[in-house]
Amino acid sequence: MFSYEIISGIEMKEMIEYFKLISKVQKEEHRFVGDGWTVELTPLPRSSNQRLNIPRTKVMFYGNETVCRDIIMKYRYKFMRGGG
Repeated sequence: MFSYEIISGIEMKEMIEYFKLISKVQKEEHRFVGDGWTVELTPLPRSSNQRLNIPRTKVMFYGNETVCRDIIMKYRYKFMRGGG
C-alpha cells in the first residue's frame, strides 16, 4: 500500500472541511475515506516565535498510488498559498 506524509501549515478546520467534501466517509474526527484512498489528519504542536504562530498538522495519505497522487495534487492546489 502506498503512503505519503505532508506536514502542513494550514488550519486543521480548513482541511477537515475540504476532506469532508471530497471523501465518501468520515471515520472518526480526523480520518476520511474515498475511492482507493484514506487520509488521516494528526494535529501537531504549533510552530511559533515572537511574530508568528503557525498551525502544524501531519497529513497522511494511504491507498492506491495513482489515486493518492491525484488526491495529493488536488490537495496541494487547493491549499496553495502565496507569500508577499
